[in-house]
Amino acid sequence: MLMDKGVEEAMNRNERAASKALLCLAFGALVGCGGGGGSTPASPPPVPAVKPLVGRVIDGYVRGATVWLDLNGNRVRDTGEPSAVSQQAGAYQLELSAGDRACLPYATLYVDVPVDAVDEDSGPVSAAYQMAVAPRLQALSVDQLMNISPLTTAIWAQVEGRLSTTQPGLGSCQTLRQNQSLREGLSLEIRSVMQELVQRHNLSEQRIHADFIQTQDRAAYLIAQDIVKGLKAGFAHRQLLKARHPDASFLRAEVWYGQAGHHNTEGWLRSSQVWLPGDRYLQELVGLSEDLSQIRNVYHLREESISPWGQGRYTLRKWGTQHWDTTRAAAYCSFEEIVTVKTSQGVEYSLANTAAAVDAAEPSECLGRAPNGLEAPLARSYRVAFLDGHISRVSHDARFSLSPEATSSGPLAGWLNLKDKAATLDLAHLVEHLAPLDYRVEAPVVGEERFIYWHKRKTDDSAALRVQTDRYVGEWTRESTRADQTRLKECSRDGVNWVACS
Repeated sequence: MLMDKGVEEAMNRNERAASKALLCLAFGALVGCGGGGGSTPASPPPVPAVKPLVGRVIDGYVRGATVWLDLNGNRVRDTGEPSAVSQQAGAYQLELSAGDRACLPYATLYVDVPVDAVDEDSGPVSAAYQMAVAPRLQALSVDQLMNISPLTTAIWAQVEGRLSTTQPGLGSCQTLRQNQSLREGLSLEIRSVMQELVQRHNLSEQRIHADFIQTQDRAAYLIAQDIVKGLKAGFAHRQLLKARHPDASFLRAEVWYGQAGHHNTEGWLRSSQVWLPGDRYLQELVGLSEDLSQIRNVYHLREESISPWGQGRYTLRKWGTQHWDTTRAAAYCSFEEIVTVKTSQGVEYSLANTAAAVDAAEPSECLGRAPNGLEAPLARSYRVAFLDGHISRVSHDARFSLSPEATSSGPLAGWLNLKDKAATLDLAHLVEHLAPLDYRVEAPVVGEERFIYWHKRKTDDSAALRVQTDRYVGEWTRESTRADQTRLKECSRDGVNWVACS
């Protein structure tokens, strides 16, 4: 609810008065703060002013929208979190305490655009939506403008989606300030998404954060109008998800215009993710009608549950996917189980069994089925991963796929239908078997003849620009980010001599 302006100003005056009293107490100078008695006190040192945060809410310019700083990271505007209402030309002025200003680099800035707010291009807003600016994770100038638009929102929506499967909530300002590893992970995702947005729309980072109405940037304006159509639909669907899953710890909904993977169908898409108690995760990808009111196709559904498994964890995944081959059933179901353990050195080892796909009338059938086929899986794979985040910000991920026959012989032959076998199977045995599989991209693959396929990846963010190196069976690729955020892709046969990929 928006406060009456007089009440808001009174509250701001009270807060400033309280802040001044606290400063006086801290310096032991109550006599200089209106305390009585005695000789005329010396004038207290001036209290340094904390400048408000200013910027614009831009779709067209939007007035009547509420800008607020999410200090505790729960995506809800709570009492005590600074807020302001945008005025003419979308301008806002967010009053910040010294503590709020210190948190500004580590908190997401949101704007709630309600029904009847006014878009100065198109008139009263008919459907509520929300926009955001991702945390900058670096010191900000006191005079820095923070414009909030569909373009800045597109970055934060993508970052949230990528982190949702591993970090359902990004935490409070204090959590980010104190957790270097979490800051680094968030920073890498923001940088990666920014690069993708730059390349997808051919807009520089400066143009994405700029006031594209003031600069008369027609291309950025048109992209923003398309994005905001999706934002409104995504916001409405998120409200439905909240009502459907009131106990969810995290949920997200995104609507955009694009292509649905191998279905090769272009149109409006909606993706949603929900984290539920008991480490359950739900995901959906559907195609929408042009007016975004109807589901046209259900492309993909996924349910994932995670539970303790000895000193490790057990993950069960169920997929329901629309079949791209129209001569077969409408959909097919897939099931996968994964056991993962992390050593004291920080190396993570996983074994995954994937069952053969089975036909279904529609994707939703698959989530209700008990998993089958895991006693004789179609494939088995190993994964070895390591994130050297505290020192060099380099991550390693190596995956090795085996033939179906490998599940019925060898030292891990009994590792099938794993859910209830934590008491009889020893994770130390798994680590011992996988430890020779070196995660480093340059290291040879021990027992390479066992694998039908393998892939290693090294992602190096130790410098200002990311370098990602991939090594497949007999092939290397390296993708380097240039200063202008374009990418240089090179290929190699030995990892030493590189040429531009043909």
